[in-house]
This record gives sequence, C-alpha cells and structure tokens, in this order.
Amino acid sequence: MTSRLLEVLKLLAGSSNYTTVEQIAEATGAGVRTIHRDLEVLERSLSLRGVRMERRRGFGVRLIDPVPTRLMESAGHMRGPSVAESGQRPLLILLYMILAADWIKLSEIAHVLFVSDSTVSSDISSLEEILPDSVFIEKQKGTGVRMLADETDIRMLFLSAFPNFVPVYLLYGSENDGDSGSGEERMIRLIGIRDYRDRFFTIIREAEDVLGYRLSPSSSGVLYSYLFLLARRIPLTGNLRRLSPSGLNIPEIYIQAARRMMTVDAWELLSSDSDTNEEVLLLARVLASLETAAASVESVEEYLGDLWGPVNAIIEHTLGSLEGSRRVWLHDDRLLLNYLRMTLSAAARRIDLGIPGWRETGLHPYPGLEDSPEAASLVTQFMAEMDDRLPDISPSKVRREIQEASLALGAHIEVLQSRHAPELRVRILCLEGLGMSNYIAALVRDVLPRGVLIDSQWDPDFEENQVPGEYDLVISSFPVKIRGCRHLIIRVDSSPEDIRAQLREAAADLERPGVRPENDEPKRPERKRDVVTLGGQAQDLSLPVIMSVISGFFVEKRQARSDLLSQAVLALSERGDCNTEILRRDFERRESYGSLVFEELNVRILHCRTEGVPEPRAGVIQTVPMEPTVLVLAAPLTASPVQTHALSEIVIALTDFGDFADVLARGSRRDIQGRLLTLFSQKFG
Repeated sequence: MTSRLLEVLKLLAGSSNYTTVEQIAEATGAGVRTIHRDLEVLERSLSLRGVRMERRRGFGVRLIDPVPTRLMESAGHMRGPSVAESGQRPLLILLYMILAADWIKLSEIAHVLFVSDSTVSSDISSLEEILPDSVFIEKQKGTGVRMLADETDIRMLFLSAFPNFVPVYLLYGSENDGDSGSGEERMIRLIGIRDYRDRFFTIIREAEDVLGYRLSPSSSGVLYSYLFLLARRIPLTGNLRRLSPSGLNIPEIYIQAARRMMTVDAWELLSSDSDTNEEVLLLARVLASLETAAASVESVEEYLGDLWGPVNAIIEHTLGSLEGSRRVWLHDDRLLLNYLRMTLSAAARRIDLGIPGWRETGLHPYPGLEDSPEAASLVTQFMAEMDDRLPDISPSKVRREIQEASLALGAHIEVLQSRHAPELRVRILCLEGLGMSNYIAALVRDVLPRGVLIDSQWDPDFEENQVPGEYDLVISSFPVKIRGCRHLIIRVDSSPEDIRAQLREAAADLERPGVRPENDEPKRPERKRDVVTLGGQAQDLSLPVIMSVISGFFVEKRQARSDLLSQAVLALSERGDCNTEILRRDFERRESYGSLVFEELNVRILHCRTEGVPEPRAGVIQTVPMEPTVLVLAAPLTASPVQTHALSEIVIALTDFGDFADVLARGSRRDIQGRLLTLFSQKFG
C-alpha cells in the first residue's frame, strides 16, 4: 500500500462521519481525480478484508465497518519496492484473482504489489502459459481481468497454488510471528487469513473428532486454506451448484465429518439461499484427500471405501518386491500398514479430485528421492491397480502424490536394518508429514551410526511443553524456540547429501565440550534401545513375546500328500487355539499377490497378518534339497509392533547370520530354538 493510500485509510478510519473528496485531497496534497482513483482501489482492497466503504453523492465517503488494528499495522509494513519477489509475483496475482471472484483492475493489483500496470500484464501473460486448460483468464479493456472456470476447478487450483506460496507454519503462528518483510508474511497480512484462525481450527478439530484421527500439519493447513477460500468466494458467487463427477465413491465417514463441520457454531460460510448438498460432498472429497498424522485407529477399512481392494493390492505387491530385495519382513508393523493404506488412498483421491500439478507443484518436492526403490515400486503398482479408476493418471503425477508413502516405507526399512544402542536423543518436528519425519530419522541414523533414540511424533504444543535437557538435538523444518539443547532447522527440499552435511555439523557440535546440557539440568529418563515405529514412539523387543515365539517354533518335514498351505495351517494350529478357516483364507489372500522367495538363500517365506492366530507364531517346513525351505510367519491383525518385531528379526537374521538359512533347512527343533536364542542375545543383549 502506498503512503498516500495509507494516509487516506487513516483519515477515513479516524472519522465516524462522511469525509469529502476535496477534504481528502487537501489533507494529502493530491488532486481530486487522483483521490477518486485511490478510493476505487481502496474500496476494492478493503472489501476483500470484510470492510465496507460507502460513497454518497453530496456527502462524501465513510467506512461502514471498523478497520481491524492488524490491518492498519500490516499496511504500515507494506513499504518498499515490492510485496513479492518477481518469481513469486505471478503466483500472488493468481491467488488475488481467485479471492476476488470478479473483475479486478490491473491498476489495483499494481498498487497492491508496488509494480507497474505493464508488469502486472506481463505476469498475467506468463500465468496463462502454465495454467491448466480448464482455467481461462478473461481480459477486457477498461474493466480489468477475471478468472473463468468451473468453480470446482478454481478451488482445486487454489489448493494447488496456495501451499506453495504460504508456508504452513505461518498459518499456525501469531500475528507478530515470522519475518514481516518476507513476501509470504506480507501475503498473510494482505489477505487477512489469520483473522479466521480460532474459528477455522475449531471447525477442523470437529472434523478430526468425527474421523477419529488427527490430520498431518500440512493437511490441516490445506483444509484451513480451503475454508478461507469458501469465506471469500461464497458471499460473492453463492454455494456450489454443480459438482464435477467423481470416479471414486466417497466413504460415509467423510460425509459425516463434512456435515459436522457445517453445523458447528463457528461455521458461517455458506449461503442460506441455496442448497448446500454439493458443498458438503466437495468438502467430504477434500477431507478424504488429506493425509493423516498417524493411522492410530485399529481398522482403516471404512476410510478407504471402494479403494480397500486396490490399495491393499498395491501394498502387498510393493512389500513383496521390497521384502525380497531388501531381506526384511515389512508386515510386522500394523501402524505402517494402516498408514500406507490411508496415505495411498488419499493420493488416489487427490488425483481424482483434480488438484492440478503446475509449476512448483509439478516437481518432486524432495530432490533425489523420486527414484528411490520404494517410490519406483509404489508407482508401478499404483499405475497397474488405478489405471481404470483414474483416467488422467500418469507416472509423474503418481510419483508426486505418493511421496509420503514411499518416504515412510523407506524409513521403516532403514529402521529394521540399522539397530544400535542409543547414545543420543533426537526430537524431530516436521510439518510436511510423517513420511518426511521418518525419512529425516533415517538420515540421522545414517550420520550417527552409533545409535540414537528418535521421537518423530508430531506435537503442536512442543514449544510450550518442552523440558530443557530432555533431548540432545531438536531438528525442525520450521522456526521454533528451543531451550537447553542444539537446534537444527533444515529445508526439506534439500538433497539428502545437504541434509546429511547439516546433521554431521550438528553431530560435531554435540561432541564439543559445553554443548550438551549441564549436570544440573532435569534428570532424563533412562535410555532405551532405538526401535522406532511409524508413530515416532520408541519400541523394544518384548522378552515374553520372544520366548513365546521360540518355544512355539515348529519344525516339520514337507508332506508330499498335503498341500503346503494346509500343512502350515495345521502346524500353527497344533495348540488348538487358531481359527483354521480364517488362517487358510488369509494365507491364500497373501499368496495371491505373489510368493516371497529369497532365491540365493533358497528360502520361501509363507506369511500373513490374520485374525486366525491369537499371538505371533513361527515355524519352518523343511523340504528336499532342490526346493526352498519354507519359513512360516503369522501375526494377529491387531498386534502391535512390539509383539510382531520378533518375527521381523527372524527374517533379518537370514541375512545377518550366514548359516541361519542352513540351520533352518537341516537343523532339529532344538538346534533351531538354540540358534534363535543366540541371535536374539547377540542382537539385543
């Protein structure tokens, strides 16, 4: 805002009566015609912030609504050559046009951004080259520009563009947080998005209560921005009248959450003069496309709806491929499996929703990670299972949308393959999602091979509740005030090598005298071993579970007259406490996705998660020399990682201990049980 416009605003805000144009011109030293133009710009700018201006012939002009103090303060900050850098400016213009929802003059945009009309025109031309085909910018001489598109397409474009311009942490911050001189902070102040913070977070919490889980911080930010868009556009355009058809059904749980959001006291966004059904359905589709902070619920089937079958097929094919190549058993962590189901389902619904990939959003946000084995396998299986459901699907789009799932999966593999006695405690605070949090955790273990206890669970109140000295190192992807330990802020779009370099520097600081907390800091809890689950909670092997698996480990010779599945089911059910029908069904279902075979070890792993067993169980079916030995693993669907970790350690032992495969193939039950006791003792003491 120019100094003259700010002066005019202060004159109007300081008077409850009409002020004539002549009086304003005299006070500012400008001409009457100039003041008329300024008032047009000011009226438009204030209307976007909910402040109405009345211009009455013969009386003058006055403000009907009071000007928020925050708006006056933010206007004072807007001095200098430009609100946004040249690279950001087209994106800011796009957001400004979407929020305006009508014709807007180039001169108004130029005034707001402190640039010339010709610069705005050039930026709009550059926008036209990269916008989706469904969005058109109409230009009319003397009137200005406006955006033409289906309302749903405009909203999805906003959801694509807004998070790339405004960092999520700025939505959570207070009015005085952040760098008031940055383009992002000025954008926040300019559009007044924080004015709705208490109301919108109340609405979001209501939705989370219905869903039964918390959204990831970045997804909360997306939902917040969508509510803000509704608050801006619906008063001007009315409620949504037609919703583009979807190739996927909307699970009822999301429709219930959307209806709940529209009934809370804080909701005043919808127009009361038309039907709200289409708005409810679109909001439900947006909710279903958002990612969870952690899949803490026991069962996630109701959240997937008609995607339950194809998503499970994607996961099983992917895990089978990775288990074979990385020599791990990835079915041990129920939280991981549920998180993958929820994340892949959300990715499919984002593609179906039509959130366009353009400019920055068309690129992978984590350079160097898009070609990871986990991402490659997930993309291949996703394309195979979703091709007939999502007509506009492409490998590049899928790769971008499944990034959190591939990061979480890769990080879990790293956890299984690198277990050490911890000497450091690290806290990770990452707004980008649980997958990125666990990816950073994997890099930490790579840099600190001696071991580290890591907590990567999201805590929005960490800054207030932190205990000085509780951690040796806190790593965050956004500014946060940390007390009593080393703090490292990283850019998540940095390459893995750059992040490792930052971690090495932080690790070197921890080795220097005086860096660690002093002895008079609060005493820290006794350290545990580093086996971290998806939710960021440190877990350990359970001795009772280990002994139960070892004592119940069966050893049988292959029976030629019985099929393999029947023999495995009977062996696991020897105690008489299994449901053999369910157990066989789940073995058949898992095998339908392909068998897991470690060819160079001549070992086949027959495994499943099932309600047919009451506890984790294992055994081996020994075969003739030319056939692979069959390692049998079964774990309850609801078993925690602590309960199932012993099974994954048996699989890892095939690689870690060169003779273990031979012991399984030819050893007696006593020999194998003794070897299991030895390997668990060597690994965990």
